[in-house]
Formats: sequence, structure tokens, C-alpha cells
Amino acid sequence: MKRVRSLFVLVFVMVGWRSLPTQATQPVAKPCVGKSGVAIRVPPHDEGDRNPAFDEFRSRLRQTVARKDGEALMAIVHPQIKAGFDGSDGRGAFRERYLNNPDEDFWKDFGDVLALGGRFSTPEEFTAPYTFTDFPIDLDAFECVVILGRDVRLRLEPNTSATVLGRLDHQVVQAFPEDASSTGWRRVATADRRVGYVAARYLRSPIDYRAFFRFEGGRWWLVTYLAGD
Repeated sequence: MKRVRSLFVLVFVMVGWRSLPTQATQPVAKPCVGKSGVAIRVPPHDEGDRNPAFDEFRSRLRQTVARKDGEALMAIVHPQIKAGFDGSDGRGAFRERYLNNPDEDFWKDFGDVLALGGRFSTPEEFTAPYTFTDFPIDLDAFECVVILGRDVRLRLEPNTSATVLGRLDHQVVQAFPEDASSTGWRRVATADRRVGYVAARYLRSPIDYRAFFRFEGGRWWLVTYLAGD
């Protein structure tokens, strides 16, 4: 009888153990990898020069940004511009949120958007930057970021003297939460599971600031400018 009980306990333990989830049987989340399991690249792309009128408009706008000319900027801001997800519409809301807000570094942020190309969705609509227009829709836009540049160093520690683990070329990588102890750097994971640090200036989230331009009434307008999702 004692032997039967022991056998019953052994069987119960084995069945129970097999029913428990283990790290080996649980799929490992890889939110920034393509379906084939390989790294995805988002190289620079710019269609702005395909439309001479838009290209000239954008060139003048870049000069406006370089001068930090608020009045010239407001002249191309659409009267019903969408400036946020909280119902902040119109020129007044745009001015208060961006130009008059000391917490915003608008001229740098908007300049970066203009410098990073983009695409026409229609002949009369252009969206920038390419890190938003070309980002794969099946990847997690909150966890994944795009490497800006070629031969970007992935380092073991957040400093320029640390060991180089690899060099990245416009890949999409997973970004971990920012750490105050590594200011100016972001800890990331690559598709082949290397984990290290990249200088923050070489990373951009697909849901960072983006701009939408539309040709209306015989001229180009900035109709949307926002970040987030």
C-alpha cells in the first residue's frame, strides 16, 4: 500500500510539473524583428524633390527654421492645424503649444523633421519624416526605434571608450526605458539578441514628431504637427 501511494505521488508530481509553464516553452517576445526573424532596415527616403513647388516651399521653410522666424512660420500654418491629440486645433493652439512653450525645443525638433525626408501620400499631401512613413506597421511603435545612419556603433557600456559590440546600419532595434545614469545613450537590443548602448542622437522613434503638409487654395500648408499615438 505504501508503495502504491509513493507511485501515485510520483505520477502526480510529474504530471503537475509538465503542466507548469517554463521559460524554455514560453515564446520570447521579439517586438522589433520581422516575421522571418531577421533585422529590418528603414533606410532614408525622400520624395520631396519630385514636386518642384513643394521642394521650393520646403527649402524656404528650412530657412525659416534656421532663422527661428516665428511670424514666417505662422504664415504657412493652416488655420485648422491639428497640433495634438487632445483637441488642440488651430493656429492659436499651435503657437501656445510649440512657439510659446519653454518646455518645447520646437525649432530643433521641427528642423529634424524637415531634414529626415518623407513621402507623398497623394500629389497634394506630403508626410515627414521617413522614420514615420516607412516604419513597418506590424512592429510595436512604442518599443522599436530606427537607427539613423550607417556604421553606428553598438557599445557594451554607455561611453565612447567602451567595447564595440557591432555596427548598425539603419536597423530597427528595441529600445529599453531611458536611464538617468546613461544620459545621451539608449540601451537597445538588436534582432540577433545583442544588447548594448547607442548614442541617443542616432535613434528615432516612429511616433516622434511628424508633420503633414497639404496643397490647398493654391499653396502649401502645414496641416498637422504632433508626436505620440
